[in-house]
Amino acid sequence: MKTKVLLVDDVPANLVTLKAVLDSPKYEMVEATSGQEAINMCEDYEFALIVLDVHMPGVDGFETARRIKAQEKNQDVPIIFVTATYQQDPAIKRGFEVGAIDYFGKPFDPEILKAKVGIYTELYLKTKRLEETEQLLKTHAQIKTLLEALPVGVIIADSKGRIYESNEEAKKIWGSVPSVELGEYDHYKGWSPTTGKPLASSEWAISRSLTEGQTIKEELINIESFDGVRKTILNSAYPIRAKDGSILGAVAIVQDITVRQKIAVDLESGARLLLKDLHDLENLGLR
Repeated sequence: MKTKVLLVDDVPANLVTLKAVLDSPKYEMVEATSGQEAINMCEDYEFALIVLDVHMPGVDGFETARRIKAQEKNQDVPIIFVTATYQQDPAIKRGFEVGAIDYFGKPFDPEILKAKVGIYTELYLKTKRLEETEQLLKTHAQIKTLLEALPVGVIIADSKGRIYESNEEAKKIWGSVPSVELGEYDHYKGWSPTTGKPLASSEWAISRSLTEGQTIKEELINIESFDGVRKTILNSAYPIRAKDGSILGAVAIVQDITVRQKIAVDLESGARLLLKDLHDLENLGLR
C-alpha cells in the first residue's frame, strides 16, 4: 500500500513542482488548493506527512496546521512548511509552535526536501506500526483473559489452518494442543460414535468451518487425547470472517461430556434391566 502524502498550496504550479520533486512509487500524493480543503481532507483520510504552504488566502498555513493538529487522529502527523514569504525567525518559530517539524524556504533544494520527506514518512509509519502492535498485544491479553474464564475448551486457527491460540480447558481435554496445520489434523485421534470410523483431516468441525465457512453446533465425537485417555466431546466450530466475508480463521469450542455420557449410558442400561425385571415378574404372575 502506498503512503499518503498531502500537498497543500493555492498555486497550482507549486503543486506541480512538489509532485515532480517527490515523485515516487512509494507515495500517493493528494493535493489541496486551500487550507480549508486540507483540513477537510485530514478529517476523512489519514496522511503520513503534510507539505504545507504558509502564505494562502483565507485560512493560512499556520491556522491550517493548528486546526489539523487539533484533530485527535492527526495530533502526531508530521507537517513540513514550505514558503517564499515567511522566512524570518518569528515566522519560523510560529510554525514550530503550531506543530510543524521542519521549515523550507523557496527556492529549496529538491534533494534535501525529498530526503527529509522520506525520513519523516518512514518515522511516522514505524511509530504507527508500533502503536498498532501495542494495541494488538493489549487486545490479545484481554482475549486470553476472557478465554481462560470460559468453562469450555477454545481452539483458534488462522486462515492457513495453524492453531495459534487455545485455553487451559482445551489443553486439559486434549492433554495438550500442539501447533499443527490444517492438513495435519490426523494428529488428533477422533472417530464418529455412530459409525465408529476415524475422522479424516477434512472432517473435523474446525477444518470444515475454515475451508467451507460452515457453522457446526454440538457435534458429538469420540477422541483419544494425547495422554491416551478416550473421551466423548461436544465439538462446535465457527468461521471468523472479515468485513468483506472472506474467512480469516476459525474457532472450535470443545466440551468434555465423557462423565455425562457415561451416566446417560448407565441410566439407559439400568432402565433396560428394570424393564426386563418387571417383564419377568409379570410372566411369573408376581405382579
